[in-house]
Amino acid sequence: MVAVSAFFPVFFNTTEGVRALDPALDRVGRAFGCTRREWFTRILLPHTAPWMLTGVQLAVGRGLVVVVI
Repeated sequence: MVAVSAFFPVFFNTTEGVRALDPALDRVGRAFGCTRREWFTRILLPHTAPWMLTGVQLAVGRGLVVVVI
């Protein structure tokens, strides 16, 4: 139950972080010839990290509530 309740805040916040990626950053990565791995590690992951960490913060709170219930 804790894993299920903690999964969704992380998932949805990460999805929003990916959607919020500026198209200009994508074009710059393609212009410089980034490989898929470089694009993921140097553009997408650093841009999405704040959203992922916010999801983790919400998931911890939700998980603690589920544990108590």
